[in-house]
Amino acid sequence: MTAGPAVVAAGTAAAAAPAVVVAVDGDDCAPGSLAHPLRTIQQAVTDHQQAVDAAKPGDVIAVRRGT
Repeated sequence: MTAGPAVVAAGTAAAAAPAVVVAVDGDDCAPGSLAHPLRTIQQAVTDHQQAVDAAKPGDVIAVRRGT
């Protein structure tokens, strides 16, 4: 099954671009951009802890499917 990238975005639902991109074919040494996604959500949280800590009730963290 081919899956699109998973997106983890801390911020408002209307954010123009995701704060962090996680994809099944990503690399945890990558910067987490659309062109160079991370592999795991755990690494996204580790690398972007300030964004995670700043999330408020009503903010969206969206994760798209993948296998």
